[in-house]
Amino acid sequence: MPRATDKPSNLVIDLRGLDDIRIEEIPHTLALLAAAQAQLAARLLQNGVSGSNADVRNDGLLTANQASKKCGFSVDWLYRHSQSLPFVIRVGRSLRFSEAGLEKWIRSRSGR
Repeated sequence: MPRATDKPSNLVIDLRGLDDIRIEEIPHTLALLAAAQAQLAARLLQNGVSGSNADVRNDGLLTANQASKKCGFSVDWLYRHSQSLPFVIRVGRSLRFSEAGLEKWIRSRSGR
């Protein structure tokens, strides 16, 4: 399990050690896991959006308000349909939206 003393390049995930994490380390560990989840999810989504590494590096994660302005749907609509939208990235209980994925989705719906 990631610890505060681990080097980022030496991330080792051993789920068998969950019971060994001290209570005071749990919030930090959860933050590390959420950050790792977001980063890995973004890489997966971005990899499906474009084969270009330059596009992957330049993709941004949008808030619901930013995504709403880009696509023309309300924030509530985005949350209600988040399960079926291909550009949604979950970060813990929060949602973020891949800018490149959203733009690709908009293009696919406009028939371009």
